[in-house]
Amino acid sequence: GSRVLLATIEFTIEDSTTICIDSCFWPPTGQLAYSRSDAVTYIPRHYLPVCQYVGPYWHSHVFFTDGVENQLHTSVGHYSTDDFTVMDDGGTIEAIWATFSGAGVENVTIILNAAVLQDHKSGHVEYDVTDVCQSGGTVTIYARNNSGMIATDDFVVTLPGNDPPYLTLPDAWRALAGYTMLLEVNGVDPDGDIMGDIELEAVWYQDDSLQAPTNPPS
Repeated sequence: GSRVLLATIEFTIEDSTTICIDSCFWPPTGQLAYSRSDAVTYIPRHYLPVCQYVGPYWHSHVFFTDGVENQLHTSVGHYSTDDFTVMDDGGTIEAIWATFSGAGVENVTIILNAAVLQDHKSGHVEYDVTDVCQSGGTVTIYARNNSGMIATDDFVVTLPGNDPPYLTLPDAWRALAGYTMLLEVNGVDPDGDIMGDIELEAVWYQDDSLQAPTNPPS
């Protein structure tokens, strides 16, 4: 694929300095790919401007002191985690956000507590479990300070042992016109969950017909 060099910056450090990038032409993540293990992490466009400290290397570091425990859910619903805490050893925390990688979880949101100090923030994560038949995944929390440094902490959302029900019925059956047919369908859930309704969809067709079926049975 094509490669586009966004910018090359050369400078002489004379004092503590910060440079910022803010552009409406910043590309979305879907148009970027990295082939080097040490490539700079892409910051999503809606988190611009991105500021990077370029002065002498004394700037602060951001880090998590309390993380979120792994979560286990067996039913759909809205859930909240315990609190996390992130600190900075001299700077200020400018942004905190979260992402989810996996399936069965949506609407991952950071809820911050009222901040007392700029270098100390805490909060929790809220999310919706929408499908317990999925495998779950990992929620990653990001924190960025005013020097452009980013720290991460993650926890796993597990949706275990909830297998979908299965039905026992023939793959195909034949009936003569004008006859009444009895079809027995059995549903089993391996987890012992309460079975809901069983719906059957069927259409009539003729063996020698090349046309798609258009007359569903009454």
